[in-house]
Amino acid sequence: MVIRTFHKKRNIKKIIGVLFTIIVGSIAVAKITNFLYSQIIEKNNEKINIWETINFLWEIVDENDFPLYTHKIENKNWESVFLKSSSINLNKYSWILEIYGEIKDIKKNTPIVEVTTIKFPEQWLIIKNNNYLFIKDMIYLEFEKQPDLSAIKDDKEIKIFYWKEKISDIERFVCSRVLRQKDCSYLIEDYWNSQKDNFDSYRWYTYYKHWTGLRTVFDWKMFWYIFKNIEEENMLNLSNIIRIIDKNFVLANKREIIKQACNKEWEKIDQIASSSLQYDDDNKIHITIESGKTNYMCKVTIDIRNERKITQTQIIEK
Repeated sequence: MVIRTFHKKRNIKKIIGVLFTIIVGSIAVAKITNFLYSQIIEKNNEKINIWETINFLWEIVDENDFPLYTHKIENKNWESVFLKSSSINLNKYSWILEIYGEIKDIKKNTPIVEVTTIKFPEQWLIIKNNNYLFIKDMIYLEFEKQPDLSAIKDDKEIKIFYWKEKISDIERFVCSRVLRQKDCSYLIEDYWNSQKDNFDSYRWYTYYKHWTGLRTVFDWKMFWYIFKNIEEENMLNLSNIIRIIDKNFVLANKREIIKQACNKEWEKIDQIASSSLQYDDDNKIHITIESGKTNYMCKVTIDIRNERKITQTQIIEK
């Protein structure tokens, strides 16, 4: 299946002219200011070292001195750092957030940070390389190769934008609450029996057409995702860059780390025979694996919000 790409019309001559101007201007600024910045760094490197990583929490504001930095973030103590990013459009965000990045330079005793990751405590959202992880909704939007795509959480819905135009809303439901303690398989069976129009994505998720402008997809057992007000072409495009955080996603990204954690407490695991996934309300997921060789299982707890770090490993008798 061909992975589709979103496009928008561009004025090529205008873009080339702007890029040429930016490049020439950047070289001139760099030459003029190089000596001044080297002096500032020498005076301040006892307190702050270049290339160190840093994280900062509070409000981001425009503070443009391109190409050195484009924004500034301050904390409650009025301490601040300058920001820039080659992978995240910082213009889209103005509320309280937490930034992670690397100190690239220092100006006026203030670090200039290349931002690689931003976190939104109120939205339970993490953005890294323009990939969006919505923790509470257990959905991952791979927008890294689509810089004009973005998303935000608004109340119960995730809103997806292409450039400045909203192209869909996504809302997640727990199947057992809709179907009185039954899992999603009952809904899936109903869609099949009623022969709902559907297609399988590159990620092997099945998208069912409920009615015009409305598509649904399942993580199989627990969650039911509804795409609202979406055109068919946009649904096809998006379907290939959307991941649901199910056991397959976790094993695909953390298989070796999970095996290493279990091996420290248990035995050498060459193959994972079976696995299951549980969620809790404290941004944790618990994946339980079996090797098929013993009467024990290994349960690994992963903190989704904090770089998906393993926080606990338990060996459980069957």
